[in-house]
Amino acid sequence: MPGKAVLLGDVNEFVALHRERYTLAVTLQVTQVSGIGEDAMFMGVLEALPQMPDEARVWLMLNLSVVSVCPNFTDWTAFKPDDVAGLALKDLVVNYDILEP
Repeated sequence: MPGKAVLLGDVNEFVALHRERYTLAVTLQVTQVSGIGEDAMFMGVLEALPQMPDEARVWLMLNLSVVSVCPNFTDWTAFKPDDVAGLALKDLVVNYDILEP
């Protein structure tokens, strides 16, 4: 809906893509600093959330192809995000059958 603030004043969680193609969880808080309408000025604070040391994340598309991975995935497997981007999930796991419903 135009003109309705949906981010202002709240802390919202998003997934960000690092320039090295890693994904990471972040929070974004946006506040209006001054002005009204077209003269309004806003300030945003983006903060990376801590990553659980015992968790690795793989981001997938609906067809189960890899979009990106978190830094822990690279630490554990030595595959960089560019190495796995576009691969099918079945090519990354040993026992794919247990993932199917």
